[in-house]
Formats: sequence, structure tokens, C-alpha cells
Amino acid sequence: HPMRDQGPIDLPIIDTNSPAAGYMVWKFFEYLDLNSVPLPLNISKALYISLVSDTGRFKYQSTNSETHKMASHLLESNFNVYDIHRPLYEEQDFIYLKLLSKVIDSLNVSNNFKVVFTIITPSMLNDIGADPSHVDGITEYIRNIENVEISFMIYQKDSSMIRINFRSSGIYNVDDIASSFGGGGHKFASGATIEGSSIKSIKDSIIDQINKKIPGEIDVDKE
Repeated sequence: HPMRDQGPIDLPIIDTNSPAAGYMVWKFFEYLDLNSVPLPLNISKALYISLVSDTGRFKYQSTNSETHKMASHLLESNFNVYDIHRPLYEEQDFIYLKLLSKVIDSLNVSNNFKVVFTIITPSMLNDIGADPSHVDGITEYIRNIENVEISFMIYQKDSSMIRINFRSSGIYNVDDIASSFGGGGHKFASGATIEGSSIKSIKDSIIDQINKKIPGEIDVDKE
């Protein structure tokens, strides 16, 4: 979960239909007949974080009745759900919000508003005292804009390394785009790290691939 060539592994356990990596662990516990009683608190909380994160807070298409069955069982360990959700999704670093403001001010929007993307440079981070961790979540945030089907971020980490991330609202596969750059992930959430390429060449390739999915959506010379 997900299917990727990870090199030599003694015992690969792969289920591309699994809603979360933690779900596979929970099913293994079920196989061992450990789920007939509440799990230890620390294990339940860890598995719940995995479940919530990988299912996008139970909103991704992988969410099903088994997902909620697992959540119900984990909650039998009597932990406070809000104590988990708040640090994960509600407490935002002020510098992150300043970066988000810069991203929104310079956001690139496609012709029919189905695609949005941002290009983040080292100078954008340096100007506000941000570090690489502050770019996490940006792609997800801009995908939440109304009518957007695909969002992506191009982040120049340094002079030779560029990170790209993709999010889809559930109609268009973006994993194949990430795979074309040697990356991958999930069908609707993926990314890659690229060395030795320019921002322009990467951007042009992404736009070309998206235009094949949504013809004419983005102008080729879109900056």
C-alpha cells in the first residue's frame, strides 16, 4: 500500500485496495484474533492516526464500511479523538500561514478553474523565515478550492533538487504523472523528487500531461 518497487524486501505485504497502511496492520491483528478486545491505547492511537491521515479524514474514495469498522474498534480504547485531530489539522504554524498567503497571491489558475498550481522557491521561504517543512499540506489546501479537480506544487528545494506534489479531487488519476518523474504514491495523491531538471521543463511536462486528461485546460505558456 501503495504498489511500488521498493527494492529487495524480505516479506513484501502489498494491498493496493487498502484504505490505509494502518488498516493492513489492523487486519493482521484480526488474523491473530487480537481484535476481539480493545487494543492497547498507544497502538490504537497510532493506527487511528494512520487511518485518518491515509483516508483524508474519511473523505477519500478508499473509505468504506470496513474503514469505519476499524475506527469503531479503535475507539473502544477510549482515547479523545479531538486530541488527535487538533494538532494534525487545526493548529497551524503562523509562518505556514504567511507562506500560504504568498502561495495564494501567486496562485496559477487554469482556464476553467479545474487545475491550480503553485511554484515555491527558496527565496519565498527565506523571506518569511520558513523551512522545508512548511510546504507540507500546501497542495492539499489549494485543491480544496471550489471546482478544482487537480492541484500541484513545484517546490525548488535547492539549486539541483525539485519536489513535486499532486492532489486530485477523485476524477483524474495523478499517480501516473508522478510516475513519469520517477515518483508515485496513490491514485489521487502522489509526488516525486527530481534532480537536474529546471522548473520550466518540469512545469511544461506536467501541463502537457494534464492537458491530455483535460484537453485545453491549461495554456502551454502558463506561468
